[in-house]
Amino acid sequence: MISKKLLLPAVLIFCLLFGTSLMAEDESSPSIAEFLQEGHFEQWRQLDKISDPDMLFADDFNDFPGFEDDLFKVKHHSTGRAFLFSLILPGAGELYTGSKLKAALFLGIEAFSWYQYISNYGDGQDLEDEYRAYADQFWRPGDYRAWLVDVKGVPSDTLSYRGDDGLPATFTHHLPEFKTQQYYEMIGKYDQFVFGWDDANYNKGDSLSEYRTEYLSMRDESNSKFDAARNYAIVSIANRIVSAFDAALTARSLNKKADRFSEIRLKARLADYYGERIPKVILTYKFF
Repeated sequence: MISKKLLLPAVLIFCLLFGTSLMAEDESSPSIAEFLQEGHFEQWRQLDKISDPDMLFADDFNDFPGFEDDLFKVKHHSTGRAFLFSLILPGAGELYTGSKLKAALFLGIEAFSWYQYISNYGDGQDLEDEYRAYADQFWRPGDYRAWLVDVKGVPSDTLSYRGDDGLPATFTHHLPEFKTQQYYEMIGKYDQFVFGWDDANYNKGDSLSEYRTEYLSMRDESNSKFDAARNYAIVSIANRIVSAFDAALTARSLNKKADRFSEIRLKARLADYYGERIPKVILTYKFF
């Protein structure tokens, strides 16, 4: 039995040989050798390839790198990246997800917060230097110790003294080390240290001091600047957190929208079909 694959080529070869033998009787007809030499053998090979039933009904396209395009291109975003980008730089995650307006908003808040922090912190330091210089000029440790000796009868506020009722008493506060942060705080905050100011006279029983009042005002102004700087630092931190969560939620929302709708893809390629390049169009309609 001759297989189906060999049947058609055998018939064609028989016809070709039979026709050649007939033409051989005529001197003007070419021989088989001349037929092969003239390149007709390549035509026969192509005819034999096409006659293969498996190839005849083949519908495979052997794709090679060519043209490709999608009708709808859906881009997914990483929620982790969006969160991290905005945590490092507010607005960067929004820019990653394509939200340019929100990116500008968060970045603007961040820039404003840092500007206010630097400005207020600098002003606070300048005012702190001023009130410390003011205290060095108008509050004298020697005057305070003189009051301890003359009025309380002790050379140091770490010692107990005899109170007005004649019973032993102790000082509630002790003068800190000279020119420390606590030193500048306590000399203005507590009445115990009032007689260290130049305009307070314990000999006259006068405990009022305009120098102390001015000093406290200068300290309050400095502290308010530091408080403002701290508040803007908190704003910056909050802005980063809000921006990070917003970017992550935006990325997740975009991914859900991309997954919610059907995906329609239209691709145009060049395909290799039996040695020839022909256009190939693929339309894909995918449901989720």
